[in-house]
Amino acid sequence: MVVVLASGCGAGGAGPTPPPATFETFTLTLEEPDAGVELRALDRVSDYSVDLPLADDRSQRTARWSGVARSIERIGVIRLQVVATFGALEARSAPFTVEITHMVNRVDLEYRDSGGVRRRPVGDTRFDTVQDVVLTAHGTNLAGRTVSVTGAAPFVAPAGDFEMIRVPALGDFAEGRGVHQFSYEASAGGTSRGATISLRRWKLESCGWTMEDGTPASGDVALGAKVVMRADGWGFPDTSGFLVFKRDQAEFKLWERDDGQNTTNVPQPLINNDDEVDFFKVDVMSSVALQPWTTVFDEEVPILNLARAEYYFEVKLQDERCTSGEISVPER
Repeated sequence: MVVVLASGCGAGGAGPTPPPATFETFTLTLEEPDAGVELRALDRVSDYSVDLPLADDRSQRTARWSGVARSIERIGVIRLQVVATFGALEARSAPFTVEITHMVNRVDLEYRDSGGVRRRPVGDTRFDTVQDVVLTAHGTNLAGRTVSVTGAAPFVAPAGDFEMIRVPALGDFAEGRGVHQFSYEASAGGTSRGATISLRRWKLESCGWTMEDGTPASGDVALGAKVVMRADGWGFPDTSGFLVFKRDQAEFKLWERDDGQNTTNVPQPLINNDDEVDFFKVDVMSSVALQPWTTVFDEEVPILNLARAEYYFEVKLQDERCTSGEISVPER
């Protein structure tokens, strides 16, 4: 087994102390192909490892290392060596060096709310409350050096510590998804540091029954009463389009509680044994969806005049879901 080290800037492998390299390319040559080879940059580079599978009767594989490994990141010249293992076999490359002249130490993230007040994000932050995102990069010897930041062309750092402003875009959200992780990374001198903010553009806050006049309904409700299935949230787009071309509607599914369908005498928490009564597609306006319904008695096994049917509904709005409480409707 042979390890050949070739540098992207013309150094590496030749002589015990080659000049610093910007990146290295490793090539392994084996007498017989096998399932895989583990390749590691050693000497304190504990966070770099790559598996090179061998297949198709080819006994040579090449891997490229960008030079990024936090365990060795410090200003100065770092001496390294590559080791390849193949079962009990081991081969090492000639020593080589990587020089770090400047680096990004960390990136802090805050956002400015609609009033311009800086805040640190906690959990999912409402998208509509974020004016912009403020990134503060802290580095060593960064002044006058080229820095790359996610979403922007490379630029020259004005100082060792500096701020950058980013404006999250609604278009970055995946279609139908309410939460997006906005990640920002600053890179310089072969080092990279980043920060993330999780923004939420909508949320389904609650769902439940009301009477026709809007008063909450729960427990016993008379047969033939007019009730409303209601879902409330914020941030959702209003329903648009006509007929089959409508989009951004809520989906309501009405259920009648029927635990008697489970005849196994064993709890089935992942199986819904209830009866589906009806399904509705409902328009959304100002993040509210309303579906009227007139109560009926729909119990399979009524017992005298004491029989009651328990109803609840599930609502799906974009990627949010909610299950209501129950109302109980008598047979008579």
